[in-house]
Amino acid sequence: MKSIHIFGGGTVSYIRNHMALCAPAYGNTARYLQQYMHGRWADSYLHLTKMADHTSTMETNDDVLQRLQGLVNDPDTGAIIMNAAMCDYDGTVLDKNDRVTESGKHCTRLRTANGIQHLVLKPAAKIIGGIKRSRPDILVVGFKTTTNDTDEVQVQRATGLLASGCDLVLANDTTTRNNILCQPNLCVRESRDTLLRLLADTVIRAVSAVN
Repeated sequence: MKSIHIFGGGTVSYIRNHMALCAPAYGNTARYLQQYMHGRWADSYLHLTKMADHTSTMETNDDVLQRLQGLVNDPDTGAIIMNAAMCDYDGTVLDKNDRVTESGKHCTRLRTANGIQHLVLKPAAKIIGGIKRSRPDILVVGFKTTTNDTDEVQVQRATGLLASGCDLVLANDTTTRNNILCQPNLCVRESRDTLLRLLADTVIRAVSAVN
C-alpha cells in the first residue's frame, strides 16, 4: 500500500546563537488532515517540525529537506502534503563596513550592548519542486498563503506553485479568510474545512488508484 505523508509546523533559519528568523506555524492544519484521514487510509503519517512538536528533530529547512529525501527514496511513498511553513529567508548580519558576517546556530551570539544591527535577507532555496523532479509519480500537495489579496491573485500564486511541481494547491488568505483549492484547470472556492476534506479525499482517491 502506498503511503501518505503530511508535513506541518514552521521552520527556523539561524542568524546567530539564540537568534533566528522563523515561519510561525504550529501544525494545526496538518493534525486536522491526519485526523480526517485516520480510518480512511491506514498508511498516513504525520511529520511535525520542532515548532509544532518539541520531540521532533526537524527544525530548519535543511532538516525538512532531509526527511523529504528519505521519503522520495522510498518506493512506497505515494503522496506528500507539504503544509509545513518553510522559512523563506536566511539572514546575515552586516559588520560596520557592510560586509556579511558568519551566520549559523553556533556562531557568536549578538550582544544588545553593541546596539542596532543591520541584517541582509537572502531568499532561501525552494524545496517542494524537487519532489516531482526526482519522483514524478508522487502526488504533491502545496499551500500558498497570501495577505489581503483578491481571488485572482490567490489563483495566480497557486498556479505558479502548480507549475513548480504540485498537483494540488490550497490557497488561503490570512486576512480575507478566503480559501481556494486549485488543480490544473480547476479551482474550487469553499470554506476551509470543506476544502481540507476535499483535499484529503482527492489525495486518497489518487493514491488508491495506483495501489
